[in-house]
Amino acid sequence: MAEDKKLLIVDSKASRRDTLASRFRLQGLYVELSNSGFQALSQIEKFEFDTVVVLGNLMDMSALELIGLARSVYKKDELQIIFVDKKIEQDEVLNYFKTGINEFIVYNDKIFGSLLDKIEAFKAKANKAPRSIMNSQES
Repeated sequence: MAEDKKLLIVDSKASRRDTLASRFRLQGLYVELSNSGFQALSQIEKFEFDTVVVLGNLMDMSALELIGLARSVYKKDELQIIFVDKKIEQDEVLNYFKTGINEFIVYNDKIFGSLLDKIEAFKAKANKAPRSIMNSQES
């Protein structure tokens, strides 16, 4: 089942990003990596991912901004966005859900299993209809 899943991991911490990627690849997932929001947006527009995992805020943009822009390309049933962060306030989490995340997970050292369960359970809509970020900003 995992073999056909395409995953993008967005994290400015290289060691954490690489460790997660290695573990997901061992499970048969296709994994791409990004260390910045702008790079992630470019990849989201070019490739059809099933899931994007965003770990905290990035150097070039906030996670909230990245999630909002990614949502302008794909709807919630077309692309799963999982936001991972250290403990944050409940109203902040609600704001992330309003902006477009599918799941929120509190970061810990044993996060891999929780992420894998969420990724494997998600069924993306068959006929994705990507939109350009540039076009959606004009409307």
